[in-house]
Amino acid sequence: MVLDFHNVFKGCIFMSESELPLPAPLPPVPPPIPQPPLLPLPPEPPPIPQPSPPPLQPVPPPLPQPSPPPLPQPSPLPLPTPILGKPPPPPPRGTMPSETL
Repeated sequence: MVLDFHNVFKGCIFMSESELPLPAPLPPVPPPIPQPPLLPLPPEPPPIPQPSPPPLQPVPPPLPQPSPPPLPQPSPLPLPTPILGKPPPPPPRGTMPSETL
């Protein structure tokens, strides 16, 4: 769909700023309503003295707790030791090793 801008703006009337009608004048602002004077706040009552807390009693040291018996540690697994000697012979040519089947 092609817009024809000539037809779009045909009904619009373009005026310069001096030709625009002035907006209606605003109504006069009514005078502010007189507020009664604020009453002074009553003085705050003095704080009530709190009774001093009783002196803290010394805390007795905690009784030594018997230590639990140590848990038996599992014996470490023996590491596989490499077999000393000559390496195994390579598989003959033309055969597949059984591990890859």
